Amino acid sequence: MGKGNDKLLLLPRNSSKIRNCMVNLPISIENYLQEAGFTPTEMLILKRLLEGQAVTLRELAAKTGKSTGVLDQATKKLIDRKIVTKENINDSSKYAISSLEAINKWMKDDMEHRHAVLDRKKQDFEAFISTVKHESSRPDMEYFEGLSGIEQAFSKLLAMGKRNGCTLFLRPCARKMTLL
Repeated sequence: MGKGNDKLLLLPRNSSKIRNCMVNLPISIENYLQEAGFTPTEMLILKRLLEGQAVTLRELAAKTGKSTGVLDQATKKLIDRKIVTKENINDSSKYAISSLEAINKWMKDDMEHRHAVLDRKKQDFEAFISTVKHESSRPDMEYFEGLSGIEQAFSKLLAMGKRNGCTLFLRPCARKMTLL
């Protein structure tokens, strides 16, 4: 079945109809799983296992169209994440979702890990920024307007001279200034 046609079909256990419908995960959940590093095959296995029954690799292969080798690798990753369990039932290995709580715990742990990684990146960035002195040799620029602006500029110039330990002298000039 195509991605858009998959539906969850709930039938009584003794129903004679074929139970070949796959659980649809919401797009936001699929996107999150992809961002968390799940492969499309792992997501396909999760969808099939969410149907509720434990299945063998051969049954998964028949339902998904994937080879048993590809499915074996993907199920091993899901077992390592403690999302899927492998059980021996009647001398055959069957796979099932360990529990919905296990999925929830894995998601919580993954979110905490991502949060810690982002915090480290933020700290690294802040440490880098604190070491950079951006354009420290560039003079401060201010705009002053009119006679009051000239007074402000002169006061700031005198204050800057005092801070730097300099004495500023005013030398009169012979020309008369006109303001524009």
